[in-house]
Amino acid sequence: MISPSKIRSLKVFEEEYEKTEVAISQLQYLLESGQVVREAVSDITKGITSWSGRRERLAQALLNGTIISTDEIPQVLRSDAISSSLMSTSQTLQTEIRNLGKESVILADLEVDGAPVSLASWRRFNAANIANLDLRRHAFDGIIELAYEHLRKPVQALFEAGRTAYSQYGTDPVSVFAQDAGISVERLKAIIHKSGTVARDPFLDLASRVWPEVLGHPINPVDDLYVWRPVVFTEFDEAYANQEPMTNFAQIMRQLGMNGFAKYVEIDDVPRPDKTPSPSDHPIKIPNRNIIVFKKGRPFENATSGYHEGGHACHLTEIDPNLPTSQRVLFPLSDIEIPSTIFETIATDPVYLRELGMDEETIGRVSERERFNELLYLQFYAALSLTKIAIYEEGLEIDQACERFEQLTEQYGIKLPGQYILTHHIIPRYMAVYSPAYLLAKIRAEDIVAGMKEEYGEDWWNNPEAGGFLRESLFRPGNNVDLNEFSSLDSNSYFDRVVGNSI
Repeated sequence: MISPSKIRSLKVFEEEYEKTEVAISQLQYLLESGQVVREAVSDITKGITSWSGRRERLAQALLNGTIISTDEIPQVLRSDAISSSLMSTSQTLQTEIRNLGKESVILADLEVDGAPVSLASWRRFNAANIANLDLRRHAFDGIIELAYEHLRKPVQALFEAGRTAYSQYGTDPVSVFAQDAGISVERLKAIIHKSGTVARDPFLDLASRVWPEVLGHPINPVDDLYVWRPVVFTEFDEAYANQEPMTNFAQIMRQLGMNGFAKYVEIDDVPRPDKTPSPSDHPIKIPNRNIIVFKKGRPFENATSGYHEGGHACHLTEIDPNLPTSQRVLFPLSDIEIPSTIFETIATDPVYLRELGMDEETIGRVSERERFNELLYLQFYAALSLTKIAIYEEGLEIDQACERFEQLTEQYGIKLPGQYILTHHIIPRYMAVYSPAYLLAKIRAEDIVAGMKEEYGEDWWNNPEAGGFLRESLFRPGNNVDLNEFSSLDSNSYFDRVVGNSI
């Protein structure tokens, strides 16, 4: 490895920078796939910390102008370098938060899979005890209380590290996210706020029917987004019971002519005790090696989450391998969820469900549940996103952030205890602003899918020409894509469909 002080060209810098990306991605995959024996986890985390330190030193050298003039740094590389400039600190804190969630946020009186319930296994516990509201309420209260006790200090330290990392380069995480999205901070906040506002009434109306229908009791905050995720489509599992989601997704890739998926994507569906319950995509070397970690659960949920992660993999394995690192490997956080959202929509599309043999009455009920799912998502992520923005814009401390989150959840839908944010996988574990990416992706994906349906047919996923459009216009150019050519964040189509309103 070359010392950062001796690098004098952007090309050499990017080559060294990408080496850190590959190494960290490989090690994170080993952790999340559950392949590492517990005794060796500390060695893996030390490896991540070491490579993070290397990336941090490279980022600092770039931003300090010792490699090239700071005016010549591509915007996406500058954004990534700023977030990486304190990477060893953030990785250390993220590892501490993750380990505390497994080792200290534990309910000794409750079990799942033969072990005490921890923050890491809480969602599995809820899924296994979906019919027992009292037991889940006990877990809900206990996990939140312990998370506040053990996580608030390292989470506060992570936020302070974020302020330090960005402020020394004259910016902040919110401004960087908005700049990368091509909008002002005020416009970003307006989109998020109105997402929650327009979702509130239709969500509460629909929830008053769906909650008793599925869970057998009135609306209750114990039933959070992640309780709903595995059960919202449970009654329709039979339609997917004989389906293998990732096999089906691979078939869609062949129909679209996305050859990179078959060449470069590995599906790790081996069941392991310490494997993360939610599917995740791990781009080890873009575009030539990608691994999807997949743990089978309920059939319908397997399809929606599997197609989402498959969308990430499809995107990243179709990128032109000859592009420089800053165009091939690095993506604005505001854009990275768009391809995955596009492909996730297939799993609940009425046309696709007909292809699977589902009857019209069932399809109608699936569409209602999908609308409920979207509204639940909008009101929750609006509160989550604005809380994270306020942490940086207003300098909120943990207790203030908890109070703000509680206020926003009540404003947009269902009031949650403020300390709940410490249990979430995005707010306390990422220094950068990330959660608004999901909201922006839904707006843009709606326009792109609508355009493909008009141009290539309602079943666009069966049309190789649609695959050619995605590949050549959106995927192959890497991050060198003007998304405004295909969609607009001022578009009302997504909100018109989901809430019958517009922003």
